Amino acid sequence: MSNQIETLIPRIVSRGLLGLRQQAILPRLVNSDLSAETARKGDVIDVPMAQPITVSDVEPGATMPPMDDSVIQSVPVRLNHWKKASFYLTDQEMAHIEQSEQFMPLQMHEAIRALVAAVHRSILDVCHRSKYLIGHPDFLPFQPYTSGTRKIYHELETVIEARRILNAESAPKQGRFGVLNFDAEASALALPQFYQAQQSGASTVPMEGEIGRKFGIDWYSSDLVPIAGKGAVSTIFGASKSAGATKIDVSSAAETIHPGQTFRFATDYDQHYTVTHAERTSSSKQTLTISPPLTKNFPNNSTMTWIFEKPLSVVMHRDAIALAMRPLTDSGLEITNNSQMMSVTDPETGLSLRLEVSRQYKRTVWEFDLLWGVELIRPEFLVRIFS
Repeated sequence: MSNQIETLIPRIVSRGLLGLRQQAILPRLVNSDLSAETARKGDVIDVPMAQPITVSDVEPGATMPPMDDSVIQSVPVRLNHWKKASFYLTDQEMAHIEQSEQFMPLQMHEAIRALVAAVHRSILDVCHRSKYLIGHPDFLPFQPYTSGTRKIYHELETVIEARRILNAESAPKQGRFGVLNFDAEASALALPQFYQAQQSGASTVPMEGEIGRKFGIDWYSSDLVPIAGKGAVSTIFGASKSAGATKIDVSSAAETIHPGQTFRFATDYDQHYTVTHAERTSSSKQTLTISPPLTKNFPNNSTMTWIFEKPLSVVMHRDAIALAMRPLTDSGLEITNNSQMMSVTDPETGLSLRLEVSRQYKRTVWEFDLLWGVELIRPEFLVRIFS
């Protein structure tokens, strides 16, 4: 049995890595620092960031003018996510793995899927700190126009507005991508501009959920889109606020309001606001910084209704989020008294995966694990969309 397991470990970890490569969409789209250098949970990885460069006039002379310092800045990303997924293999499945190069047991496939979901969720969880939120919570984007006075981002207006915001924030044209939930994807694919989209060509490795490239954006679909945060019903506390204000004081329940949460006023149904910063100043009062500024005057004690449990699609540039991933052990097979493990780093994508095999009482446990960290570094390069 021991010899059989040692033979199977390279095959299983390689097939697991292939599944990780195909399913891990976001790690290959965001600004990633992927390396075969081993690390442990809690380590900090410095992920380099692109910095603007200024131009200057050329003035010929006898001496060369001093050069500007060329310092590559970086953002620290802590490796604070260490997740595992375990599964069992029957003797029949192990025999099938040896016989077929393409066979992947169902539970092994589910283990990879669970790990990919954890990575995707950690990336999307930082999106709530973006100040941009477009669309309307009561309507799907990309839908045909609905008559009425409510402001609806219908058909392609959602894409156009997201593109306008990224352009206004000087986000580079290359490296833009969008992730839609399945309802938004279905609406988008009903439009000729999307169902005629070809393979994006942005990557040489195929990825699941790939829709195509349109309007300078690579589009993907996922069932792991972020959710608009929930909060308690609050009222404006203190003096009334005038149009253009970006800070409001609210009285609230014990629940603390967090950045990324969204609300609208009962007297202004169509306009919604996003909390970009929240500070508790007393047990019953919080000061909120909001985006956009208030569009009209609001009197004291205006009722605020919080929007929650709403899915949010995203459009962003790759530099909005930094991800660092490291293997937990050196490459190659390691054998200890109670377990055998093997780490592999994908040469095409840089993704790292470890497989550990442990013998229990009359059964063998197979376990994949990953180590990574995520940080939002350019929130202005990310637009959330009600979907």
